[in-house]
Amino acid sequence: MTRSIGHTGIIVAAKQRYSVGEQVKAIANLIATRSAEDIKNQLVFLGDYLE
Repeated sequence: MTRSIGHTGIIVAAKQRYSVGEQVKAIANLIATRSAEDIKNQLVFLGDYLE
């Protein structure tokens, strides 16, 4: 028997690549463009949301 377990979404950032300010801006852009439901069971790369 196989049971699928989901997650609420995972955000990944490259270690030591972005300053705290850049990370905050990227998270703000992520929140502005995607809903919590949209991110469910997804792996999201923070670098995709930097301007």
